[in-house]
Amino acid sequence: MAGWRNGSWIVGVVLLLACATPPTDAKVEDDLRWYSADVPGLGRAPRIVVVNAGSSMDAWSRVTESTADGPSIQAQALGRDLAKGARQRIGIVIGGPFPKLNERTVLDALTASGKEALPGLTLVLVSPQPPEEDLRRVATRRRVRLIHRSLPE
Repeated sequence: MAGWRNGSWIVGVVLLLACATPPTDAKVEDDLRWYSADVPGLGRAPRIVVVNAGSSMDAWSRVTESTADGPSIQAQALGRDLAKGARQRIGIVIGGPFPKLNERTVLDALTASGKEALPGLTLVLVSPQPPEEDLRRVATRRRVRLIHRSLPE
C-alpha cells in the first residue's frame, strides 16, 4: 500500500512539473505566427520575436533585473528594429507565455528605440494578458499601432 502511495505521489509531481514546463521557443514562434496571421498591415514577412524563459522564476528574475539594470541585450537589439518605424512601415510580432516578461521587453525596446514617433510600426503583442496601461500609453505617445492577441495560458 505504501509503495502505491509513493508511486502516486511521484506521478503527481511529474505531471505538475510537466504542466509547469514552458513551451519551446519553436512552439512559441509557431504560436506567434498563428495568432498574428490575420493582422493587416504587418507585411509579408513580419519580424517574429520570441520572449521565453526557462520557468516562471526565470521570467520574474529577468523582469526584476531589467527594472534595476535597464534594457536587456535582446530589448536593445529590438529597439534598433523598432526605430525603423520612424521612416518606414515595419511589422513586428512579439510575445510568449510570460506576460510580465513580454511587457517589460516591449517597454524596454521602446525606450531603447529613442524618443521619435514611430508611425510606421505595427507591433503585435501575443501574450496571455493584454498590455497594461503603461505600455498602451507609451505606444500611443510614440504613435505605434499596438495590437494584442491573446495567447492561451
